Amino acid sequence: MIQQTQPTQQPEPVHRPISYRIAGAAAASGLSTSKLKRLIADGSLPSRLVDGCRIILHDDLERYLRGEL
Repeated sequence: MIQQTQPTQQPEPVHRPISYRIAGAAAASGLSTSKLKRLIADGSLPSRLVDGCRIILHDDLERYLRGEL
């Protein structure tokens, strides 16, 4: 008896955002928006203004959470 195999499906690639606004960074990290604002204000967490919007790069947020900043 010949066994037929099903073609294996590749998992969908995981897309992560390149940056977050404050609320998105809070949701992604579990930190509060006020905590993130304090970290930005004291220079512990880098952020940027882009067209008037405060953003945090995903890589910077991840490095902070890993204790690398």
